[in-house]
Amino acid sequence: MTLKSKNRLVLAVVSLVITLFPIICIYLASFLSTVSGCKTDESGTYPCIVGGFDIGGLLYILGTSGWLAIITFPVGGIATIVLLIMALNSWNETEIT
Repeated sequence: MTLKSKNRLVLAVVSLVITLFPIICIYLASFLSTVSGCKTDESGTYPCIVGGFDIGGLLYILGTSGWLAIITFPVGGIATIVLLIMALNSWNETEIT
């Protein structure tokens, strides 16, 4: 594996994480609201006191961040695929010494 292919592979993984980040945020908001017994939806923020702090605004932001997937899925998906193809193409060029 060449250094060029390793770098491209790392970039592909980073691109995949950025692509899936909105979905991760939605699951995190759902998990936190379920565990804390709070209500979460897109119509607004609701008070949710956990450990003396109101995390209702955080749950709202995490829950509505799924709309970013409209952009990140196509752009990040294409970027991930292109970077993976580029990494595979440069896999056996020259070895790192």
